[in-house]
Amino acid sequence: MAIQRSGVPILQGLDPKTYKSTLTRLEDGRWNSRLEAHGKNSKDFKVVIFSGEHTKGSRYRHGKGYLSVDFTLLRSIDPSKVEEGKIDASYNTDTLPYMLDVKFINFIGQDGKGPVDSLYGYRKGKDGTGEFSYDALADMDSKGKEENLKLLSRWILDGSGRCDGRVMGGDIDDQGIKEIIVSECWDANYKRVYFESFINSSSYGKLGDSNLCFYKTIKLP
Repeated sequence: MAIQRSGVPILQGLDPKTYKSTLTRLEDGRWNSRLEAHGKNSKDFKVVIFSGEHTKGSRYRHGKGYLSVDFTLLRSIDPSKVEEGKIDASYNTDTLPYMLDVKFINFIGQDGKGPVDSLYGYRKGKDGTGEFSYDALADMDSKGKEENLKLLSRWILDGSGRCDGRVMGGDIDDQGIKEIIVSECWDANYKRVYFESFINSSSYGKLGDSNLCFYKTIKLP
């Protein structure tokens, strides 16, 4: 059996939008939430800006779920907004490895730049290890073509770690470059111990000693 609780519409002075928040308790420890809106020329809450679901975990303040925010729909009832696109996120803080994935879809931010398609990923292991990844497709140099940027940062419990990044496509291809790779390692005091860049697999610049890296090999998402 589901139990639904709808909030009182939210009015904010001269704001051209009216919001309504609804929280629904489902079976098996699950909760569904959504935020709806309508413009000043409508009385029907038809635009679902935010939606999500959370499943209670085995411990307090732990669980798993997802959420989605649609900025394009928000802009359809409030043209003063600059943001467009969607943000989808999923998470799990109940079972290891803990994870959070955030996906930007055709997203344009407040700076008006974009659109960008990107994915942020975070993982945390039982032994204190962690990973942060980033994968984006965007016109990074504002020259009209989209490049693909991939990053992966890894670390262990004492803080030592490594980050590898690669850029491909777009204006990189136009320069006859297949890929640019950059790697960096740091110690438990977060001091850089190694840095090297590669153009088409050839070393372009190097500092430090790669033997001092905890992670010896390049890894990308």
